[in-house]
Amino acid sequence: MILFRRHYMMTLEVPCRDKSYQWLLQWITNNARHTQHLSVETTFQQHETGKVRTSFDFIPSVGTHFFTYKGTWIRVERNREQHTLDLHMGVPWETVTLTALGRDKGIYFNILEEARAAALQREEGKTIMYSAVGSEWRQFGHPRQRRPISSVILDAGVQERVVKDVREFIANPKWYTDRGIPYRRGYLLYGPPGCGKSSFITALAGELEYSICVLNLSERGLSDDRLNHLMTVTPQQSIILLEDVDAAFVSREDTAKVKAAYEGLSRVTFSGLLNMLDGVASAEARILFMTTNYLERLDPALIRPGRVDVKEYIGYATDFQLNSIFQRFYPDHPSSLADEFVATVRGELSIILLEDVDAAFVSREDTAKVKAAYEGLSRVTFSGLLNMLDGVASAEARILFMTTNYLERLDPALIRPGRVDVKEYIGYATDFQLKSIFQRFYPDHPSSLADEFVAAVRRELSNSVSMALVQGFFMFYKNDPHSM
Repeated sequence: MILFRRHYMMTLEVPCRDKSYQWLLQWITNNARHTQHLSVETTFQQHETGKVRTSFDFIPSVGTHFFTYKGTWIRVERNREQHTLDLHMGVPWETVTLTALGRDKGIYFNILEEARAAALQREEGKTIMYSAVGSEWRQFGHPRQRRPISSVILDAGVQERVVKDVREFIANPKWYTDRGIPYRRGYLLYGPPGCGKSSFITALAGELEYSICVLNLSERGLSDDRLNHLMTVTPQQSIILLEDVDAAFVSREDTAKVKAAYEGLSRVTFSGLLNMLDGVASAEARILFMTTNYLERLDPALIRPGRVDVKEYIGYATDFQLNSIFQRFYPDHPSSLADEFVATVRGELSIILLEDVDAAFVSREDTAKVKAAYEGLSRVTFSGLLNMLDGVASAEARILFMTTNYLERLDPALIRPGRVDVKEYIGYATDFQLKSIFQRFYPDHPSSLADEFVAAVRRELSNSVSMALVQGFFMFYKNDPHSM
């Protein structure tokens, strides 16, 4: 039997650490449909509507299975070593072994090619995120739908410059080789948080059909050696992303001033990071992006030319961005409306609202009687508020509204003419309001029914009825006022 297997059977073993392992498992799932021994893999997929769909994939369980491939019987053995762990993943070590009659290795090559093609088809139009697990990159979550580059609106020229530079780098590896220049490119995006740095990198990866490898320099246990190794085993066609790099290393001049809360969690040294970027053993054929909110905290050695080749500031929204994003959301509206939106945002005439102003400052005469529970929580003084309203440095081109439930609690100095020019009482619902809101909710019913509603409210609830209460009441009878 041993002699027969040696000369007339072929065996292929695929360990769980191999890239093709998951491809092969999925391929076997699709081809070994008649197996009776199954394991379940539960996945979740979110649709555009926001609903999450749960899917159950049945894959061959640990054990032996048989199926045919192009007329050839193949035995599949899925083995799990309970006493041997994958140290990086903390799960039992697994292998899949294929055994087939014959001596043609091409059958295994064809199976692996089909498994790879099927995996790529599932990932088509999607961006894959990787994270570092141990000394290798593992896919993080499910592939995400690619984000269109047009959906991220940066200031005029920024996006175009970066995309052009990256494309030129990808298209010219020979140019670098012929001139003896290391084939790698570094980018730094800096600016305030929430302005689009990470979103742009995600969209750029989708535009290039690249994946993203997210590396956390503050990860516990990360060392210089492991960092260098991760750079050399980065998946092909991927962008390496170091987010908030200022949070891992501060400028050497500022070390005494800025003490990092993460200190000691990582064993990556600053010199180790620099060597990873452009040392003798640093990886090539690499695109690396770094982001930071605080450019001034970065050591000049980290962002010098050769380590960072392109720096771009991504700041708060400019007029160009405001106009562009308005037109993207409302393409059927005239551009003049976008200009009005920009003018409103820029505060050429803005409305400021101070709600429940009585809860912040009580009348100076009533301070002893009404002690605010919030006292001491704010460092805004009463004189500071008055100066904001009409002091020498107070802003102009401004409309300010204040609201209060207790006019008598307000200090007269706060609501004197010049600070408050118009006072209006908005109280419980009048008959006019009750009738108007009834007709607004039920426009197809006669006005006599609105009069009956007003009379019923006055009869049952007297005069202390707020408009919010009435509106909430109508929500229970959206289409049929007769059932009230």
